[in-house]
Amino acid sequence: MRAVVLDPGHGGVGPRGYVTPGKRYVFVAPDGTKTPIYEGERMRVLARFLAAELLDRSVRVFSSLDGRQIPPNLSGAQADFPYPDVGLSSRVAFANSIRGSDGRRPLYLSLHSNAISS
Repeated sequence: MRAVVLDPGHGGVGPRGYVTPGKRYVFVAPDGTKTPIYEGERMRVLARFLAAELLDRSVRVFSSLDGRQIPPNLSGAQADFPYPDVGLSSRVAFANSIRGSDGRRPLYLSLHSNAISS
């Protein structure tokens, strides 16, 4: 069984909020309501959806933010990602310590996004 480590970029939160929040976007709802949202928030949402899709395909999914395996019986919003801030070297070391049932190292997906101002 293949393993995947999801690393939602800028997703780490410390005692006073985001440590490195990433880019700030303004989300405009269909009704015109504008809401600021940080890259870290967007990437955690994307990671949840990716985790659900991968779990449905029997892939072992791990979070780089706390080193835990996302349980295979969870999906969608239930496969929530934790918020602690973890350094890059720790996340990479964790990913390198995992092996799939085939003995291979996991696929490491670092999730980030860019903004285009209009």
